[in-house]
Amino acid sequence: MAFGLLSATHPARAQTAPASGTSLKIGIIGTGKIGGALARHWASAGYEVFVSSRHPEELQSLVAEIGPHARAGTPREAAAFGTVILVSVPYSAMPEIGNDLRTELAGKVILDTEPGGPGVLPYLPLTAPNPPTRPAAPTTTTGGPR
Repeated sequence: MAFGLLSATHPARAQTAPASGTSLKIGIIGTGKIGGALARHWASAGYEVFVSSRHPEELQSLVAEIGPHARAGTPREAAAFGTVILVSVPYSAMPEIGNDLRTELAGKVILDTEPGGPGVLPYLPLTAPNPPTRPAAPTTTTGGPR
């Protein structure tokens, strides 16, 4: 799960709120079950989160529930906001996200919850020396271990 990636990178931050001025900003594109749950979890740990949807007005109750570490808006605003971007949308939406937000996503750390597809990566320019994304969840194959 995506939280494990942030926990591994910042183990102390996973348990306690970050010190003032060092808060990681996380933009969340797709605030369904996975994006909403991670927004709650990361905000409770002290991270600043920006949840987004094509209909941001529908996220106001989630923002009120999460509290002062959360705000809501469009996917473009979330992509611009975060240093880290969680992309948690259906696979069919990946080309649109990658093409429409390529400028805002350039150079960001991208956590992708798509289990098994290439996610948003093929739609982004690769200007960094290392790939900017890794699957947030381990992928599985049928047939068991080899």
